[in-house]
Amino acid sequence: MPTTLLSPSVAVSAQLIRMRAVASGLLAGMAVLYVIATAWGGEAAVWRYAKAFAEAALVGGLADWFAVSALFRRPLGLPIPHTAVIPRNKERIAQALGAFVAMNFLSPSVVAERLKDQDLAGPLARQLTDPVVAGQLARAVLQSLPSLAAAVDDPALRRFLRRQALVLAADQRVAVVIGQGLEALAEQGRHQALVDAALKEAAEALTAHAPSIRAKVRAKTEWFWRLMSADAKAAEALISALEDLIQDIADDPIHPARDRVTDLVKEFAAGLQQSETLQGEIRAAAGALANDPRLAAALEAAWTGVKAKLANMAQNPSGAAADAIADGLAHLGRALTADAEARAALNCRLKALLAELAGRHGAAAAALIADTIRTWDAATMSSKLEAQVGPDLQYIRINGALIGGVIGLALHQVTVWIAP
Repeated sequence: MPTTLLSPSVAVSAQLIRMRAVASGLLAGMAVLYVIATAWGGEAAVWRYAKAFAEAALVGGLADWFAVSALFRRPLGLPIPHTAVIPRNKERIAQALGAFVAMNFLSPSVVAERLKDQDLAGPLARQLTDPVVAGQLARAVLQSLPSLAAAVDDPALRRFLRRQALVLAADQRVAVVIGQGLEALAEQGRHQALVDAALKEAAEALTAHAPSIRAKVRAKTEWFWRLMSADAKAAEALISALEDLIQDIADDPIHPARDRVTDLVKEFAAGLQQSETLQGEIRAAAGALANDPRLAAALEAAWTGVKAKLANMAQNPSGAAADAIADGLAHLGRALTADAEARAALNCRLKALLAELAGRHGAAAAALIADTIRTWDAATMSSKLEAQVGPDLQYIRINGALIGGVIGLALHQVTVWIAP
């Protein structure tokens, strides 16, 4: 016979109904015993003890029924003071519950203490080295890309980004930031890679345009020099000299030409940071570029191509792109597994980040809890809380009846002992 799976709320409600029935059944049983012992028990000792037990059990059970019911509603609908405690204090309970969660679960100190001895990076690294996990993550990344692209593709969002680009272009700090970046590149020698790329392009351009250079030299050479082929020799010498110069600069990392390029980059970087005229020209150029419809059209066309590519990759999550992402994740996992220092650093950063997030958003979580509870009406709040704690509260009724009965027996016995 198949097992029926119930949702947590249905299961709790069924348990509450069952426990209510047990508690109410026990109370009804004590009432029946009391009636029997009073009406038909006579003067037999056993019936006097039964009556004392039932009577006290009724008093205890009814008192606890009243106490439990008064938490969630007015017993029998009567306007008795200090009943319906939870509905009447909904606002205070909402605020207190939100503060309780934020203080005891989401405070930075609690989160930091809980994570103090936890190794977050180790399990993460081991999971990434698992080909199955890496493949699943890669497919998840690919399949989420079209949704992210669709979010960015919203017309309102595009207009917003365009406005922000215009604001950024008008900001005088743009030139300063560019200047600081160029200065850092020059100080670290990172611009030399650009110089190397430019030299390579120059060499290829010189080779490609050598015929044109020869033609221009020939055109500017007098006829009698052409008769002696001096124009061809001059053109070849010029091309060869340029090739040698480019090769010398490319081969020599401390060539004076490189130093001159470095000086020019630093001068330009300083100008961007200090010259108001140059900063104004940069802002004007950036603004014109941001407002140029041709740029907008080019970006739109490029974005359309990117979206199409992302959609194709998402439709084929087992293709080369997924393999590349999975390989990258697995490589990252292996590197982390092998590097204890990197794992320790990552653990430190992750723990600090989680503690910071808890501190930053703990108050927001408390407010969310409190505001959610405030949206419930009194009946909804009472029913939700009763569904969770009601089954346990029914044990109070059961214990009240049984303990009350035992106390009734004890008092009856004392009465027997001291009665004349």
